[in-house]
Amino acid sequence: MVPNLFRAQTLLPQVLQGEAEIIGAVLFKDWILSRIQKESILLAVGVAYQASYCVTLHYQVLCSLGVPRGQLDEIVINYRKAALSTSYAALLDFAIKLAMHAPWVSGEDIDALRNHGYTDDAILEAILVTGLASFLCTLSRELSPSPDFEPRAILASNNVSQPEGVYVGGTAGPYLRTVERSAENFPPFAIFRERFGFIPNLFHAQTLGRMCSKWRWSCSATYWGLKTSSPTCTRSASSW
Repeated sequence: MVPNLFRAQTLLPQVLQGEAEIIGAVLFKDWILSRIQKESILLAVGVAYQASYCVTLHYQVLCSLGVPRGQLDEIVINYRKAALSTSYAALLDFAIKLAMHAPWVSGEDIDALRNHGYTDDAILEAILVTGLASFLCTLSRELSPSPDFEPRAILASNNVSQPEGVYVGGTAGPYLRTVERSAENFPPFAIFRERFGFIPNLFHAQTLGRMCSKWRWSCSATYWGLKTSSPTCTRSASSW
């Protein structure tokens, strides 16, 4: 199927092509996090945003991947009370905090994920998926596409409240380790240097692992014009 969110963007086909490349690389390829973990982030962030379209879409996708409806209903109502592992709940905690209250995220939040067994590669992937989730939620709210499936109800109480107290900052970044790369041997950096005149540190901070070299080249090349019925849910999610 082609989700209506993307049909609503056909006035800018080149931008839509780049968007599809990014989604394909971040969401559809298994790097460190599984597709179910990534879709769960998309679902949980959609709930936090009160983005009915995204909640409905990712609920249905997770169902098609074999996650029981009962498990998904628990996540939509309150993921903290769902039958998720402690590490899985920590991943969703981090994603929602990053999506809704990014200024409050600090090195302590990164360390908390590491303490749950997530590597820096996995944390980087979670950050990228969370960014994608926020992007899709923003698009769905402003474009207001017709739902692809029967809309899922979202309780207003699920809306995430702002952290209490005045923001005082956390451990200074960069938070994740990086791999030294240069414009001479890493094509995306050559593009950034050509277009910006230098390589912004935002991209230096994302150089971990295979994921970096694979998807960022494809997506940046596209961006800069160098390339042109309800499923049955049967699979147990006890391993979450």
